[in-house]
Amino acid sequence: MIKASGFEKLEGQVTLSPLDDGTYEIDGQTFDKVILACGAWLGQTLEPLGFEVDVRPQKGQLRDYFFKGMDTGKLPVLMPESELDVIPFAGGKISVGASHENDQGFDLTVDEAVLEVLEEEAKTYFPDLSTAKSFSERVGTRAYTSDFSPFFGEVPELKNVFVASGLGSSGLTTGPLIGKNLVDLAMNRPGNLDSADYPVANYIKKQD
Repeated sequence: MIKASGFEKLEGQVTLSPLDDGTYEIDGQTFDKVILACGAWLGQTLEPLGFEVDVRPQKGQLRDYFFKGMDTGKLPVLMPESELDVIPFAGGKISVGASHENDQGFDLTVDEAVLEVLEEEAKTYFPDLSTAKSFSERVGTRAYTSDFSPFFGEVPELKNVFVASGLGSSGLTTGPLIGKNLVDLAMNRPGNLDSADYPVANYIKKQD
C-alpha cells in the first residue's frame, strides 16, 4: 500500500527529537507534523522525551491450515465468545487464532501448547480442521492498555504529534478507520470519529 501510494518506506529504529522552532527531527529529516503508529513500541519513542506511556505488548499466535479440494472461500467467519476466530480464505486456507498473552512481552517464539488449545476449541465448530494437509504458525505483537481501550489524537504537550495505539486484536479492522481519522486531524479536516472519545491523555502523561 505504501509503495502504491508513492511514498518511500524506510525500515529501522529512529528517535523523535523536538526542535526549537516547533518542528521535529527524525533520522536527519525535519517534519512539521508527525504521526506515531508504532504499536507496542510507543513507549520506546516517547519515554525518552519524559512521558509515561500506558501501552504494553500482547503476544498473539495463530495457525494457518491448508486444505486440498475444499472451497474455503465460501465458508463463513466464526467468532465465538472467546479469543478464538476461525477465518477462511480462498485457495484452501483457514486461519485459527489468535491467542491473547499479556505476560510474554515481545517474545515471538511459537508455543505449541497454546496453539493446540486453540485448535481443539476450533474443532468443536469446524471438525474438518483435522483433515488439513499441512499447517504453519505466525506470531506477532499487539499493543494494549491497562483498561484494554484504544486511543488516538494529539500527544499532550507535543503539538502536531499525533498518535494511535492500544487497538489490540481489533487493529486489523479498526486500524484503517483510526488511521484515516489521524490524517484528518493532522490536516485539520473533520473526521468520522471524535478523538475526545478516545482520550490520549488517559494513557500518555508528561512526567513531573
